[in-house]
Amino acid sequence: MVGSSARPSAQGGGIFEKIKETAKETFIYGLGGVLNKITGFLLLPLFTRYLSKSDLGTIALLTIAQSVLVIIFRWGLSTAFFRSYFEYNEEDKRQMVVSTTFYFLICSSAIGLSPFFIFPEWLSYLVFNGEGDERLLIVTLAATFLDIINLVPFVIMKAQTRSFRYMITTWLSFMVQLAVTILLIVQFQQRVWGVVIGNLVGTGVTTLLLFPLVWRHLSFRFSWSELKLLLAYGIPFIFTQLSLRVVMVIDRFFLDRYASRAEVGLYALGDTFASLITVLITQPFALVWPYAKLSMMKRENAGEFYSRILTYLVWTSVFVALMIVCLSEDAIKIMAAKPFWPASRVVPVLALFYVLACANKAFNVGITIHRKSYLTPFIVGAAAAVNIGLNFLLIPRYGMMGAAWASVFSYLVFNYLRFYISNRFYQVRYEWGRILKIFACAALLTFIAKMISIDNHIISAIVRGIIGLLFPFALALFGFYDEKEKRKLAEKCRSSLALLSGARKSAKESVEKIQAVNREL
Repeated sequence: MVGSSARPSAQGGGIFEKIKETAKETFIYGLGGVLNKITGFLLLPLFTRYLSKSDLGTIALLTIAQSVLVIIFRWGLSTAFFRSYFEYNEEDKRQMVVSTTFYFLICSSAIGLSPFFIFPEWLSYLVFNGEGDERLLIVTLAATFLDIINLVPFVIMKAQTRSFRYMITTWLSFMVQLAVTILLIVQFQQRVWGVVIGNLVGTGVTTLLLFPLVWRHLSFRFSWSELKLLLAYGIPFIFTQLSLRVVMVIDRFFLDRYASRAEVGLYALGDTFASLITVLITQPFALVWPYAKLSMMKRENAGEFYSRILTYLVWTSVFVALMIVCLSEDAIKIMAAKPFWPASRVVPVLALFYVLACANKAFNVGITIHRKSYLTPFIVGAAAAVNIGLNFLLIPRYGMMGAAWASVFSYLVFNYLRFYISNRFYQVRYEWGRILKIFACAALLTFIAKMISIDNHIISAIVRGIIGLLFPFALALFGFYDEKEKRKLAEKCRSSLALLSGARKSAKESVEKIQAVNREL
């Protein structure tokens, strides 16, 4: 075992402030994804009334195909770009990095995607098992090309901390995509074509909005030596990203082959609800965690910070998961047509999967601090192998429920391996007892919520939602909160009450002034 370790410090100074700062940054970066997800939910009634379950399955497979091709032909440069960009302080050299990245992505993606444009039946066999419209794939390939080159303006905005512009741009593009999709589906009955063309238009709008930003940072320079450095750093990430993608989405292809395209559609609908955990918690946390983690590594109380971060991350993700599980069954019955109602069965298991995926982000402390990232592909590869094996074993017999449980078990393996290996380099005493209480409390409330049977779906959702909201208070009965947290909660309650009291006093004074004016009149 490597010698460095960190234990929770008795000195808690700055811990809660740092956690608060991390939470604040997580919230800011998550706003764009939340807006898009909310807008996406508005499409559910449209999709489930104008599209069949098989149509939803086709859309899910096309989306996965695009995401996989984007991972391959971005060459891991989303990470490598920052390594080279911040290596230089001179503006002309940074322009050289931007230009080299941009020109390479255009050329390599055009060359790499060309065979699929010329022979779309190859991709059709991989995606649809030879049973799909090849023209849909051609339009998806065009959107994929634009998505690949859009990497450059996005990394420029991140490098220059233009998070607000990032959020506004993605949201405006998505709104255009939404409008085009609705028009084509409702007015012209284009079904799957409406979604695919809407995706192409939305991606194209993003390219147009961000091209001026790219243009300002471009120069007519291309550096082969810089490209070698970029690819040497970025290519290893392709395997890791693809393996993670395999764990996340390969079950759709197994369902398509061993169950049905309609089963893929139901699974995708259930995943739409469960994946809210990723949008609300996991993705924004992943954006701020690298900085927060490394900025604390030399502090005396780093161990306590890392330990509490995992506890609070699990607390938050489980709370969100519990609310999703409590509300999703009634929400699907309210928003979707009856043939889609069975999708609610898979939501609880997928919610557990996304909680595990969220917690996984916090387990890489030792690997990161001691620069052992070369071990990550082996860890991810092992999890992907387990996932593929379980998909073969479970999906032919249990369909979408087998797919969901395969994801859960593979992420249990993934989390254990990442925790075990990372902790050999940098020991963190995680609060396993408290984490167990979180899961036990959530399981109990889920059981109670599922026992309720009310015919009116709106009333049922309200009652179940109230049960879910009891989670923070029920944890107190489990003895979850420690003295530090109780003091912090008491301070927050007092400040909130003081704020409410001040607001009430101000409102009362305003009313009295208005009454006095009325009397004078």
